[in-house]
Amino acid sequence: MISLAPLGLDADPTTEAVDEFLAGRTFPITDDGRAIFAFRGVADRVMLRHWIFGLPSSQPFHRLGASDLWLLTLEIPPQSRLEYKIDVVTGDDHRWIRDPLNSLLAHDPFGANS
Repeated sequence: MISLAPLGLDADPTTEAVDEFLAGRTFPITDDGRAIFAFRGVADRVMLRHWIFGLPSSQPFHRLGASDLWLLTLEIPPQSRLEYKIDVVTGDDHRWIRDPLNSLLAHDPFGANS
């Protein structure tokens, strides 16, 4: 799990703190070989589904307290290209979506990824 203090969050942020954290940020946040992904929404589980060589293709986000903010930090191999979708799981329903906090798209023959 990431240290939340540098991000201005605590382990159980209020709605206002989540709003403030997300305002004006671009995701994923990348720094020194790490990428911090965020998803905001109601779900039972949230998974990053990605195509990064050398890493397992599915990584779980961690929900912050009772909030609707989910975060994931990954160490990214040097010179990797990040292409991903977010798997939002509610009950037995899996929805693979493009990252609503990332406007950049990568297109392939099957559509687009974040």
